[in-house]
Parts: sequence; structure tokens; C-alpha cells
Amino acid sequence: MNETYPNKDYPVKMEPLSPEEALERGRRLPYALIRCYSSVTLGETPAEIDLAEVLEARFFDATREVRLFRQEGALRGAACEQVGDGNYLEECYKLANKDRFGETLTVRRDLWADEDGQTYVAATRLAGWQGGAANG
Repeated sequence: MNETYPNKDYPVKMEPLSPEEALERGRRLPYALIRCYSSVTLGETPAEIDLAEVLEARFFDATREVRLFRQEGALRGAACEQVGDGNYLEECYKLANKDRFGETLTVRRDLWADEDGQTYVAATRLAGWQGGAANG
């Protein structure tokens, strides 16, 4: 992720973060998808997260997503936030194991048109969760 954007109308703001900053910001968001070495959690953001176990974590609400991920063995962080109303595609997926992971997961694809009028996906992020049990 970089900190420069084509112009002020770009649909998302992306920002690299330290793992500690990503975790701090992520804990303020209502939902999380966390893949660890020994488990997967999807639902409301848990109170306790063991960073040593995390392979990938995505904390989110309708307009923001904070990510933790492993790159070359090191934990890294990043944030992605919708800017303005923007154009996007949104899909809501029914989850197969609703007792463990909830009913649905919403994915949003933010769209951007370049100077030639070609539209492409600028960012893909989680944007909603509904559901049942909140743990994995």
C-alpha cells in the first residue's frame, strides 16, 4: 500500500500501519475475521488477540477495514477507508456454518475510473457481518 493517490477523488484512503497501531485501531471496529495458526474467528471483535498466533486479521465496519498480515514472516498492518459516497459493488454471502461463523458476510469492492474512463476495482474489503455465534 502506498500513501499517494491519483487525486482527491480516489474512492479509498490506504495507509500502512505498524502491527501495534493496526491492532489498536482494529479493536475499535465492531467486526473481525481472524485467521490464526490454530483457529478462525469471525464475528464481533474479540477482547483478546494473541499476535503471535495471527496469520491474518481483518477488522471492519461499513466504511473502514484494518488489516494485520504476515509478509516475509513479519507481522504488518494497513488501513483502508472509504472516502465520500463513492461507487462500489457490494455482495452479501451466506455463510455455510452459521452456528460457528454467523449468517452473512458482506464484501465491498470500491470502484474507480481512470483518465481513459476504464473502471476497475480500487480496493476490496469486508464491510459487514450478521449473525449467530461470534466465535470460531
